[in-house]
Amino acid sequence: MKLMILFMLALSMLATIAQGNFIEPKENQILYAGQRTTVEYDPSDYTSNDTVSIFFDEARAHLLAGGPATQGKFTFTIPETAVTPEGRKGSTLLAVFRRNLYLHNVEDVFVKVLPASMSNQTEPKA
Repeated sequence: MKLMILFMLALSMLATIAQGNFIEPKENQILYAGQRTTVEYDPSDYTSNDTVSIFFDEARAHLLAGGPATQGKFTFTIPETAVTPEGRKGSTLLAVFRRNLYLHNVEDVFVKVLPASMSNQTEPKA
């Protein structure tokens, strides 16, 4: 049991260290459903054998963008299904990278997605 706890702790620390490959969007950035947004990351670590799939952890069935990982930049419209559920502080945007069809890397960024109807209002208080 202690070994499992240490393993989980090590994984969480590794995730914290690996986080941050995203150039855009920024950590804790406010996004709005219906808004066009861009995911950008440093593509220099990827080869022509790598692909990426981008989606929200909370809405995995809805692929937002994908293609060659060497592209480094994808633009898409945020769907209503990506709105951060009430009571949660945010949503996790994931980029899943595969090399030769095998899982290679996962990058994430924590953002807040609000309904389109709130895009003309002032930012909510945290």
